[in-house]
Order: sequence, then structure tokens, then C-alpha cells
Amino acid sequence: MSYSYVIIVVIVSYILKAFAKLKWDKIPVKYVPLGNVIIGFASALICYFTKIESSLLDAITLCLVATMGSDGISSIYNSIQKDSEEIKNEILKNNVDINKNNQNPNSQDNK
Repeated sequence: MSYSYVIIVVIVSYILKAFAKLKWDKIPVKYVPLGNVIIGFASALICYFTKIESSLLDAITLCLVATMGSDGISSIYNSIQKDSEEIKNEILKNNVDINKNNQNPNSQDNK
């Protein structure tokens, strides 16, 4: 089994997403899975006709799984980045609140 289908998925994904960004300013999130399916099928056809995979069904399965998996990993990474920013902002906000309480001699803790 060859792993060159992954390279083809990456190249096709990059080309189609770059084209989409040139044509449209912002693509709605609800169309992302459809775009992944199109990328998977285009990659599968390339893999099949270049004889990387001998079976069209295997090519479709491998390319769709690779495309959906990469999108899932990307979504998780973006979610972690967003969550870490929110946590960081919350910590900074709480730290400022704690410092304000420590500077106020009339606070509830000191009574």
C-alpha cells in the first residue's frame, strides 16, 4: 500500500481551497464537509487513474477518510487554540480582580 495518496489529498486540498479563497471571500461553515467530500473524490480519481490504487472503491475510501480526518484534526486544533485564548483571558481577568481586592484595604477579607 502506498502513502502517496496522502500527498495527492494535500495537493488537491491546497489547490481547491486556494481557488475557493480567490473566488469567494468567506465560505460558510456548513459547506466545509461538502468541500471535503469534493476534495476526497477528486483525490480518489487522481489516485485511481494514476494507478496508485488499483481499486476505485479503495481509492475513494482512503481519500475520503484522509480528507475527513485532516479536517477533524484541524477543527480540534482550532478549537484548542480558541479555548486556550478564552482561558488565558479569563485568568488575566481574574488576576486583575484579585489584585484589585488585595490593593483595597477595606475589602471583605480584611474586615
